[in-house]
Amino acid sequence: MMMEALSEQMWGLSKIQQDRARLTACQKRIGVTVNADGILIETRFADDIGDLPTPISLRR
Repeated sequence: MMMEALSEQMWGLSKIQQDRARLTACQKRIGVTVNADGILIETRFADDIGDLPTPISLRR
C-alpha cells in the first residue's frame, strides 16, 4: 500500500513538472512544451508569427 501511494505521488510530481514546463513566449505567438527532463517535445506557432520582428544577425 505504501508503494502504491509513493507511485501516485511520483506520478503527481511528474505531472506538475510537465505542466510547469509548458512555456509561452513572444506575446503568446510561440508556444513550447518540454517533458520532465527539459527536452523539447512540441513547438507551436500562431498564425501571425510573421508579425514579430526578425532578430539582428551577429557580425564578426
